[in-house]
Formats: sequence, structure tokens, C-alpha cells
Amino acid sequence: MLRRFTESLTFEPQSRNPESDEYNLYIPNEEIRKCFKSRILNYFKNNSVMKNHTGELVKGMFEGDAEKVQDNLNTLLGKYVSIRDFATNAPKENYYHGFMNGLLINGTSFIEEHKSNFESGDGYVDIIIASKNSDAVAILELKQTDKPFGARLIAAQKAVEQINEKGYATVYMNDPLVRNVYAYGICFHKKLCSVVVKKIK
Repeated sequence: MLRRFTESLTFEPQSRNPESDEYNLYIPNEEIRKCFKSRILNYFKNNSVMKNHTGELVKGMFEGDAEKVQDNLNTLLGKYVSIRDFATNAPKENYYHGFMNGLLINGTSFIEEHKSNFESGDGYVDIIIASKNSDAVAILELKQTDKPFGARLIAAQKAVEQINEKGYATVYMNDPLVRNVYAYGICFHKKLCSVVVKKIK
């Protein structure tokens, strides 16, 4: 189901970043948007394993717990991602971006705000989520590598640096209601990921 979700996303050719070969993705129309929302929510509602791991994943993000985020995300990747999902010409990073957005829909009991490809600072943030009481924000920069082991960790660390360098968190730094801001770099390789976090507020 999540595979069909990501395959139905449309990309904007004009949004291509020549440095990273990234594109902005969007759901093409309101009818498909409603279909996605209904089917994804129903899928998660009837899938206790996914619901529990996603809940722990989101809680970990708002606690700045990289180990909890990585463990739960790797469990979800191992259970719900197939190597065949990558048999497409679309950039693999787009697949993981769609996968993460799909998961986070299931964390709505903890999430007040969820933004994807949101303009902030000097660029576009992959994903931003804010907690229900608005005191914690998690900023996610997603990467993908075709190399295993250490390459994942290095790319995740660079993703955290990108969040700082491009000022993705600027809008939250002077907000008195936001007490904690976490910058997450997440790098995927097939059915595994590495997660790095830095508390920036």
C-alpha cells in the first residue's frame, strides 16, 4: 500500500536541485489526497504493529532519542519495505520521503503540525513535525546512500549540518512556546537507516 502511495506522487520538474538531484513532490489533486488519507489511516488503524512502532518513533523524535528513532524505523523498514520498491527510475530518496510522510500520518495523536518540503531559512526542509503541546519540534533531513555501513552515518551527520547551515530552524529559535528543537539527519540504505540528532534549542 505504501508503495502505491509513493508511486502516485507527482514531482515538479522546475523544483529540481542540481546539487542533490532532489525534487519537490506533491499529491496531484484533492480526490487522490482524500483517497490517500482514508486508505492510509484505515491501514494504520488496523495494523497494531505499525501503529505501536510509529508511535514510539514519533515520541522518540520529540524526546531527542536517536536510538529509539533508529530502532523503530529500522523495524518498520524491515517489515514494510521491499527491495522491489526500488525498481523504479525515480530517485530513491523520494521513496523514503513518501514512506516517512506515510508513517507520520499514523503519529497524529502526538503531532500538532506536519510539514513536508516546507520553505524555511535558505532552503526547503524535508519534514518538520511539532508536538501536540507545541513545545517540541523535530526537523528531519533525509538522505539515501547506495553504500552500506559507515556511509549511512556520515551522510546522516552531514544532514544535521545542513539543517544548521541553511537555517531551517530559524523560525522556531525565538518562539517562546517552543522549548526544544531537534535536528535529525536520517540516511537510508535499502531496508536500514542511520539516525543522528542534535538538540539546537
